[in-house]
Amino acid sequence: MSRPLTTAQIRTLAVEARKAWNALPEAERDGIIADYSTGERVSATRAYEFWRRREQREACGLDSMSDMSNSDFDKCLAHWKHIQGGGSGPLAKEAWVIESQADARRLRWLIAKEANATGGLGMAYAQTLCKDKSNGLALHESGDKTLTQVLATLRNRTRRSNRATTSRKPHDWAADRAFRDGRSRVATAKACVPSPVSSLRPESLRPESTTTDPF
Repeated sequence: MSRPLTTAQIRTLAVEARKAWNALPEAERDGIIADYSTGERVSATRAYEFWRRREQREACGLDSMSDMSNSDFDKCLAHWKHIQGGGSGPLAKEAWVIESQADARRLRWLIAKEANATGGLGMAYAQTLCKDKSNGLALHESGDKTLTQVLATLRNRTRRSNRATTSRKPHDWAADRAFRDGRSRVATAKACVPSPVSSLRPESLRPESTTTDPF
């Protein structure tokens, strides 16, 4: 699930929404301020909030910024830029770029996060993967489809690499040396202790004579 909007993102959308409101023709704003259902006029602040929530719902399906996630940010920002630009000019073009590249930017961010994480394979490896899958195009030149493939491949190969690294435990040479030294000391000690059987003389094994000399 995508993360909720940050405080900075909410502030950005609020500023851009106010700019879009101010960019509306005065007649249109007056029409929104007029409450057609009761025939009474409402305050400009209340009318703005009504309009902002309605436009946000049109942009991403949610009328409250506190309910939005990170994936909704670009959609709303592009919507406000569209309104500010009046459907043409530099602002409208900027809005189109924001909207069309939103998914690609998120995928590039995920690729960078995966590549640079602990145990990751690095950005150079991710760039090589991308060029292999897109006939030489780099990450910043590739579209959503290629970037999705790169991210999936990178995740799979990172997991395989980490599993292989974990299974190869380093040899404990110190324990080996201690084991050999211990065996050597035991062998030396055994060699220094005489065998109880070999130390017995044959004479001691003979029974003493019980006969008495009569003379």
